[in-house]
Amino acid sequence: MKLFFLKGMVALLLASTVACNSKEKKQKEAAIAQAKVDSTRLVYNANNADLKIDAFMKNLHSKAAFNGNVLIAKDGKILYQNTFGWANYLKRDSLKIDDKFELASRF
Repeated sequence: MKLFFLKGMVALLLASTVACNSKEKKQKEAAIAQAKVDSTRLVYNANNADLKIDAFMKNLHSKAAFNGNVLIAKDGKILYQNTFGWANYLKRDSLKIDDKFELASRF
């Protein structure tokens, strides 16, 4: 009887260990798959830009002298990305998408 009970306990321990390993493996695989999806969503192709947004931003730049970088995203996917104006007007240094800005606010 004790031997039967001992065999049952060993089988139960093995089954739970295998189940935990497969669950962890599935979680890791799911995380890797999600990372791949997320990384492809961050890739932006200017040929796929939203034409309405592009027209609006170009009009804002030409009529109201908008200067800056624009990034519009929805559900983690980049819909529009562009730069307008100068990083340094006096030196005629064009703004680049990876230029950094100092931000400030007043209370």
